[in-house]
Amino acid sequence: MKFDIQRFAAINELASNLTIFEAYQNGGRLIGLVTIDLPEFSTINTDISGAGIAGDFAMPSPGMLEDMEVTLHWHAVNTNLTFLFGHRAHELTLLGSQNVYDSGRGEFRGQQVKIFLRGVPHKMTMGKFERASETESETVLGIDYIKISIDSREVIEYDKFNYIFRVNREDFLADTRSNIGR
Repeated sequence: MKFDIQRFAAINELASNLTIFEAYQNGGRLIGLVTIDLPEFSTINTDISGAGIAGDFAMPSPGMLEDMEVTLHWHAVNTNLTFLFGHRAHELTLLGSQNVYDSGRGEFRGQQVKIFLRGVPHKMTMGKFERASETESETVLGIDYIKISIDSREVIEYDKFNYIFRVNREDFLADTRSNIGR
């Protein structure tokens, strides 16, 4: 059996931190100074219990997720804050470079992380006015679509309205779509 250095090297890659990122809205408009809380993925579960089970079990509904939100934190009140509160769907593209250490080779490299999401406004917080300080303004969007890629490889795609939930290219709602004629 031949030793495969590429396969071995992939096992030893350690992603340590996000080095830098840029955020774009609606296909190209660069968003200024912002930090972003990414959404949490939580399955919708049904609690089951009864004969044959020693206790309760939270049975996940494959591909069904709780409501997700993304929060954008602004340093000051600005037009991006108010634009994203317009009552329509907004698209955000986040392009990041994260630091990866390949312990097999003893080398560092940059790894692209791309997150595309679409959402509607849930909340806008104006923040506070205080001399010589940030306003701590926020925009919260409810997410109905998200796609995450690492080094151009799709790792998650979730489309709430089209019954799509893929993780590492495995489609967990393919049967569901087929069963309802989609």
